[in-house]
Amino acid sequence: MNASERFYRTLDKLSGRGLGGTVEAVRGAFVQAAGKVPEELLKALFLHFLDTFNQSGKAETSFVQEAYSLGRYIDLFWMDYSSPSDPFSLEDWQFLRDEVSASAGELDLDILQYIMQQILEHGAM
Repeated sequence: MNASERFYRTLDKLSGRGLGGTVEAVRGAFVQAAGKVPEELLKALFLHFLDTFNQSGKAETSFVQEAYSLGRYIDLFWMDYSSPSDPFSLEDWQFLRDEVSASAGELDLDILQYIMQQILEHGAM
């Protein structure tokens, strides 16, 4: 089982709960599953996810379901990203490019190269 699958199993346990402590539980699961990624980068990505969710107008009860989209970041950080199964939008790639660039000095070099290669391949460079 890979890291994103473990993340999804954690989210499965949160389904059906109210928004109250769920946001923090999802954030904690995301940080734990991401591995060796700088805290500031994870914070920026999670806040981006929250902003996107808040602007979507979706019901609070769909928060956990929407949080499954964070799994693609986890796959990216573990160098196991598959774009056909869960694609990023061009705007997401551009946001990721900017945030990863800001954290480049703190990222593992192999992870940094992998992510930048993915960003380039998806036309966001």
